[in-house]
This record gives sequence, structure tokens and C-alpha cells, in this order.
Amino acid sequence: MKVWERPLVQLFAVFLLLGLFAWWTFQTVSLPPVLRDLFEEDSAIATAAIPPTEEERFQQELSRLPAPPENHAPEVAALLQRLRSLPPPPYLLQVALQRDASTPAGQEPLPWNEAELQALSIVQTSFREAWLPFLSGPTPDWKNFPDSIALFRFQGDFLSTDWQFFADLPIPTPPRPQPSDPLQDPEFTLAYFRQIRTLGSLKFGADTDTVSVANKVMKFLETRVIRDDFPASTLVAVRENLPPPPSLEDLRAGLEADRALFLRAAQFLESLPSGTSAAAGITRWVDKKAPVAWGLNESGRFQLASDLATDLNRKASELAGLRQKTFLSGPAWRQWLSGDPGSGLSPLLAGGLGGFRAFEQARSDDLVAKGALDVRILLQIEGVDAARKVPDPLLQGAFFQLEETEDRLTTFCSYTPPGDDEPARIRLPDSLREAFNPAAGKTSPDAQGR
Repeated sequence: MKVWERPLVQLFAVFLLLGLFAWWTFQTVSLPPVLRDLFEEDSAIATAAIPPTEEERFQQELSRLPAPPENHAPEVAALLQRLRSLPPPPYLLQVALQRDASTPAGQEPLPWNEAELQALSIVQTSFREAWLPFLSGPTPDWKNFPDSIALFRFQGDFLSTDWQFFADLPIPTPPRPQPSDPLQDPEFTLAYFRQIRTLGSLKFGADTDTVSVANKVMKFLETRVIRDDFPASTLVAVRENLPPPPSLEDLRAGLEADRALFLRAAQFLESLPSGTSAAAGITRWVDKKAPVAWGLNESGRFQLASDLATDLNRKASELAGLRQKTFLSGPAWRQWLSGDPGSGLSPLLAGGLGGFRAFEQARSDDLVAKGALDVRILLQIEGVDAARKVPDPLLQGAFFQLEETEDRLTTFCSYTPPGDDEPARIRLPDSLREAFNPAAGKTSPDAQGR
């Protein structure tokens, strides 16, 4: 039997001819709209191009950009290597935490058994041992390794691994550990503080509408070094063991680190393909795994990465001349206290700021005794667009307000007792009031408190 005489081949040929006829009919014959819709409906649904959302477009652009460079300081590279080489947390710890999390509201979670507690202790010890060489070793040369600066300032949550979750879980009695911040331990935190004192003194792009990426490290110190959830005895110990205020050399090193950070960011943005958006470029550089809103908000008024790079280069030049107004958004106001002629302060304001130095030396027991736990210094200075809050972990509870008036600075100091919402004013010692008003040698009614 010949091939074309076989039944299956003939059946296939019939179906093929019918299909070709149907296709020709559909393409050439004018069908009624209702009938044509029956044929096209499914095809239209399947092939319709759904426009991507704003976030999807943003993520698509991000995925096309190259990875940011990584050239870390030796100390930072060694730290990352130790953290990455830690074994994954034991499965039984994950089970224990999931068991606690799944406990219905109003019921007490089951206590942890000895094996779980022992595994937890091993995890804590391993985590701290991985950090110890960095905390007790030499301070990294931040300004020559801006990628390390970016890691600590923008990816401060690089600790957010499975290990962080277990790193500082307390072991109370009866055993029921609770997750907490691994850097909340005062000793651990202060060692961390000493290592980053020259990390940088400004917020990235602060006091501008451009790249206002908050300095996570300084924010961390503001909220963690001294905070009201420390027991009183621990708080005193923390205060007594705080490192000394940054010296002028520390500040200059911090400014150099800031400048290196700006230049490195600009260099990366300039290397991106033409037409890259500023939002995607800066987000890719700091390696943020965040939704589209972050990149759009932080890119400010710049549409293109190249425009943002130009602005960052300009800011780096300003930092080189110590002319940046953003001194007020970080601890660099200590530059003024050191009498740096580059600060450009009026003699009156420079003399008034000497009161801060006097207060640091006095370490007013009155403030500490009244339980002042938070730190805020509000400077209202002529020529500055808006008042800036400057955190300083050395001045507990002090809230100073300076106003430049006709011939002197009026001042007051207030504290907020624990449990109170409204601050109460106290009278500054005479020596401090005079230090705030060296020219006048006297104080206004505001300075004497109420």
C-alpha cells in the first residue's frame, strides 16, 4: 500500500485542507462583527500587552544596570568574610522561633528545651566572635575605601541575616528567648561607635532636595547608644564609658570620608548607560532592595543619573572647601567648638557655642539625676534655612535653643522626665549661662528658666 493510501495519512490531509480553508475564509471573507469577536476574543486576551506598573518598570531598569563596585577596606572585607562563612542557624532554632510566632494571642509560648537553649548560646557566641576582630582591631581607612563607607552607611542592615535574628537573644528564666537587636548590648555598641567615628559626619545629600539618604550609622547611634529602654544602671555605665567627643582631626577625616562617598557615587552614576534614571542609578549603587518609592523619593529633582552625578561632584568640591551648610545635620558642629577658621561663624555665635564646650566639661549632674534620657540640640542660627536637630550622645537630656538677638544669645535648657510628655525647664549654672553669653556677661529671662 502506498503512503498516501493509508487511512491515517488521508485523515491528516483532510484536516490540513479544512484548516487551510478556514484560515483563508477568515482572512478574506467579511464576517459579521459578532462572529469575528468569537474568534478574536480569546486571542486578544492572551496576547494583549498589559502595560507594566511604575514599580515593574523601575525594577526592569534596575535589573539591566551593572552591579556596584566592591573594594572594601581590609578590616571590612575580613569582617564580611567571617560573617558569610558562619554556618546557617540550626534548624531546631528556626522551629523554636516559628513555634513561638504561631502561638495564639493570649497564650504563653512553650518554654525552650535545653537543646534549643544550648544551640542558641552557640549561635550568639559565633556571631560575636565573628565581629570581635573588627571591633577590637584598627579603625578602617574609610576615606580610601568609599565602598566600605556605603556598606556601613546605606546597608547598615547588612547584619540582617539569619544570624542577626539570633545574635543577642536573651536567655531568661524560665527559658523563653525574645528576639532583639544584636547591637543593643552597650559594650558591643560602644566598640562599634569607636570604629565608625571617622566614617563620615554629614548626611548624604542632607540640606538639599537631591539624595537625602539618611546616615544610618549616625541614626543608629542616636537611637541606640543612649535610649530609654536601657536599665538605669546600664545607662550610667554607658554614659561613663562613652568615647570622648570627636576631635577636629576626627571631623576632618569624616569630611574626607563624606567627600570620597560623593565622588564614588558620582563615578558609578557616570559609568551607567546614557538615559539611566537618577532613581534607578542611586538605588543600584547603594544596593537597596526596596520598592520603587524609595528610589523615586531619594533621587529628588534629578531625572537622569548623569545630572545627579554632576550635582554630587559639585557637593564634593564644596566639601573640599568646608563650605557645606549641612554641618548642622551631623556632629561636625564640633568644628566650630574647636575654633576652626573655616567655619565662617560670627564672633557672637562662635562665643555662644562655647557654652556647649563648657557644658560638656561640667557634665551637669542635675540633668542626669532628673532622668533625662534623650539627646537633642536645636540650633536656630541666623542665615540657616531651618532649625536642625543635631544628636550628640554625650549630652544626655539637654535641649538647648539658641537665638541670635540684638547683642547676645538667649538660651534655655530643658529636660523631659521619664513618663512626661512636656519638657521641664531648669536653670543653667551661672558659669554656663555666662559661657553662652560671653559678650553680655548676663542672661535674659529665658535663660533663667521657668
